[in-house]
Amino acid sequence: PISIYENKIDYFDLGIKKDNYLIYAGLVSEEKGVGLLISTYNLLVNFEKNLVIAGDGPLLNELKNKYKDNEKIIFTGKLTNKEVLYLIKNSYTTITNTCLYEGQPTLLSEASKLAINSIYPSSGGIHEFFPQDNPFAFKTNNEIDLLKKLKLLRHEDIVKDQAQKNKK
Repeated sequence: PISIYENKIDYFDLGIKKDNYLIYAGLVSEEKGVGLLISTYNLLVNFEKNLVIAGDGPLLNELKNKYKDNEKIIFTGKLTNKEVLYLIKNSYTTITNTCLYEGQPTLLSEASKLAINSIYPSSGGIHEFFPQDNPFAFKTNNEIDLLKKLKLLRHEDIVKDQAQKNKK
């Protein structure tokens, strides 16, 4: 007989509550728009949720140093796939700000499968994997439009509804 033993992660402690953070997971680089994502996030006033940046890349140390005094931004560094999936599953929403023409970013597919909402640029083929008229799609490289989508996160009913639509 064949036995399968899963190496489950039951808890990954970021020091923040479930459903109380947004997560970007991937390469921390200029072309992925991580710096602009953080600076736009910082424009939010009285926003309760943290921003988790999971991953490694050429901008990681620079951004960690720049935002070291901001307790609302958490840099995890490189994680295993299981750790990232756990963080996605327990997040309020995922977010990507890629400046590239991407087809199907893994982060967004995993979030949809787990019924977690996503904020994403409507460029490349990304928008084809989501329902039409998704209120969380924003214009690529447009800080004002991204900020509008971040502000929309204050409406939990819209976030949860869109997460279910994305999963379908």
